[in-house]
Amino acid sequence: MAAAMRNEARKHRRMPVQARSKATVEAILEASARILRRSGAKGLTTAAIADGAGVSVGSIYDYFPAKDAIFIALGRALLDSDARAVRAALAASPDEPIRAVIRTLIHLHRTDRSYRRQVMAAHIGAGYAMEHARTVESMMQLVEQRISFKAPPDPIAVFVAGRAVLG
Repeated sequence: MAAAMRNEARKHRRMPVQARSKATVEAILEASARILRRSGAKGLTTAAIADGAGVSVGSIYDYFPAKDAIFIALGRALLDSDARAVRAALAASPDEPIRAVIRTLIHLHRTDRSYRRQVMAAHIGAGYAMEHARTVESMMQLVEQRISFKAPPDPIAVFVAGRAVLG
């Protein structure tokens, strides 16, 4: 556990506290996302990020010690966005929660496909697959709360259905 915490600390040099620092981090992440969409991972250089974000290269390193830290932050942002979209879909379609979630997930994974694949592959490759699993599990718990099952759903069936939708 201590090793994992040290590893996580290395992923982020410092956490933004003030509004200006948060805006700098957001600008870095937005510029990184634009570059990934336009040029792919090969185009994601610190010089390109700094230019796109309007910050110095040193500012990037203040918050992100390496590119993988940027990918991790982008992956977390995608997971958070996906979870918000699923919650919104469930709220908008209380009578058909499963259908609403499936439609939402299909839409999310059809939109910005190349960017999503690059970010998630790097995020998972950096050892953060459990974050994906926790997000999916929380989404499934939301669906379960909206549906009254006669028996709890089979976890393997839920996994297979989830993978089918995401595939």
